[in-house]
Amino acid sequence: MFTTSYHLTTDDVKKIESEEKIEIFMPELEFETTPLEEIHYDGDNLVMYIDDEHEVRHKITFKNCVTLRLLAYDCAKTVTNYYKKKLKPGFFIMEIKNSNLIKSLKSNATNDLELKKLDNVRHFAFLLLSDLIEMVAEDISIKKAPVDGDL
Repeated sequence: MFTTSYHLTTDDVKKIESEEKIEIFMPELEFETTPLEEIHYDGDNLVMYIDDEHEVRHKITFKNCVTLRLLAYDCAKTVTNYYKKKLKPGFFIMEIKNSNLIKSLKSNATNDLELKKLDNVRHFAFLLLSDLIEMVAEDISIKKAPVDGDL
C-alpha cells in the first residue's frame, strides 16, 4: 500500500474542485448513515461489509487495493470537495475521475513496480455521516453478503 502526505493550500483546494469529476458509482445502492460493519484486507483486496438503506448487508471488494484513506468529516471537508459536490441526498459509493489522489500517488512512486501498479487503478470514496473512506484499487465488486451472519 502506498501512502502520501497532503499539505494543501486554498489554491490547491480550488484546483481540486475544478479538476476532479465526481460520479455516483451505483446510484441504486444507497447506504445507511452508519453502515460500516467490517473492513479488512484479504491478500491484496480490501473487503468491506456495509448495510444499504434497507439494512441489507453487502460485501464490497476493492480488487488490488493500493491505498486506503480514512478521514474524519472535519478534516475531509477541508481537503476534498466531495461534501460540497454531493450529487444527491444519501450515502453512495462515488468514483472520482481525473483523481488528484491517483496523480499524487503516481508522482510519489519510487520505482517502476509501484508505477505499474497504478496504471489501471480507480479512485472510490464513501461519504459516511462523520467520516470519509477512500480507496484506490483496480476494480470493485459488490454482492449481497450471506444472511446467516458468517462473514
